[in-house]
Amino acid sequence: MDKVEGLCKEAEDWLTESLSKLNAQPKFETPTVLCEDIEKSLVKLQKGCTPILNTPKPAPAAPPVDDNNNANANTTTEQQNSTTEEPTSDPQPKKDDMDVD
Repeated sequence: MDKVEGLCKEAEDWLTESLSKLNAQPKFETPTVLCEDIEKSLVKLQKGCTPILNTPKPAPAAPPVDDNNNANANTTTEQQNSTTEEPTSDPQPKKDDMDVD
């Protein structure tokens, strides 16, 4: 990310300097900064930043597995499952007491 920040800072500095030169000269003279120059700077910035920003993050390292904690977790889960009752179907059947006109 330092490279991206450096490229952005470089482009910003160039733009600030170019705009200050452009604002300092009279309106009737040929501009010191052309659209082509700005586009070149943009392409340079994109070529430098795009590969870095599109690189996927590395996968996080798997935490070390502790056998004691894993065994305790399995026992606790089994105990919770055995005490939890499964819901049964509706105790009362549904009535079809609909008035049809």
